[in-house]
Amino acid sequence: MQYLNTPPQGSEASPAQLITGRQLRDAIPVDTSLYEVSERWAWLLRERERAMARSGDSAASRMTQTAHNLEPLTPGLRTRILNPGSGRWDRAGTVLETTAPRQYLVRLDGSGRTTIRNRRHLRPRVRSGARRRDSSDAWRHPAQPRKASTPQTGTTPPARLRVR
Repeated sequence: MQYLNTPPQGSEASPAQLITGRQLRDAIPVDTSLYEVSERWAWLLRERERAMARSGDSAASRMTQTAHNLEPLTPGLRTRILNPGSGRWDRAGTVLETTAPRQYLVRLDGSGRTTIRNRRHLRPRVRSGARRRDSSDAWRHPAQPRKASTPQTGTTPPARLRVR
């Protein structure tokens, strides 16, 4: 502690005073006024707090510009469920009830287990009939296979590769 309280040669403040704005308490008795935070340090601390408050306000305003409320889900609605580990919408279920604001009890398809999920982890399921119809149309009208094309570079092949 004494090392931290000792100012280096040519300096008026010790490392402890530079970091904390006051002298650290140690075994050597000193005047109690040295333990008080200096005015300069208190002013710097207030300025930092004001700057952080201003940056926090601007961050909050940026967040509210893009934020939006999700529509509430009704019981019986089929939903997709976000897997927080993988970030994929790989489960499906049916909303059973609303347990709290933006919180839903959902019965999973397949296993029949019930789970509680927040509204941001649930999305209403798109009607699967439209998707099946699109995929069946693709089956009836398969894409034509592409012909292998040779690059059109405008150069002639070397003599050893020319067909005779």
